[in-house]
Amino acid sequence: MEKLAVKLSERLYQEKIIADDEREVYQYCIEVTISTVSYWASILICAVLLGKLWESVVYLGAFMVMRFCFGGYHASTHFRCALVSMASYGIFLTFIFLFPINSYGVFAVISWLITAVAGIVFAPVEHENRPFTAKEQKKFRKGSLLAILLVSIILSIGLALGKYRFLVCLSFGVLQASISLVVAVGQNKFKAQNKPKTDHSVIMEKDF
Repeated sequence: MEKLAVKLSERLYQEKIIADDEREVYQYCIEVTISTVSYWASILICAVLLGKLWESVVYLGAFMVMRFCFGGYHASTHFRCALVSMASYGIFLTFIFLFPINSYGVFAVISWLITAVAGIVFAPVEHENRPFTAKEQKKFRKGSLLAILLVSIILSIGLALGKYRFLVCLSFGVLQASISLVVAVGQNKFKAQNKPKTDHSVIMEKDF
């Protein structure tokens, strides 16, 4: 994927469509576009072929909304990101096909409990390359709590109406978003603990 993006950006440069200092930016944009299109095309094909289109839409919609509010894990490359996303989707489909529908309600409640605890304790989590301002922190914190409340209302209505298949799709999405949140928090703490510390004594010696 990266090699293809490099070749395409190089071709644009050779055709004098872009300037030399724009190649890196275009390479990144092309790589993101290829990764995104490939992922969504794969998801759509799988959903249609397996007859799980609406279930996939609910799952992905729930995941994206909660992921936007919570923040979460970022893979080191776009390929790894797509790979993790496809693996998560595969786990979702496996559950839908293998587990009986009478287990969906229990799973939905457990998923909501995990999501609620993770969201209240940790959300939102910022990325090291994109720290929040105080205003953004407050905004995403409020959004996270509202999202948890909304899921609680939908879960209650769904359980009352017996819409277990819908609920399990929704719950899988929010659960995976909460897992992504927890992983990101752990990742940030690990990086902070292993970040090289400035030796103040050495600095003082240099100053004198």
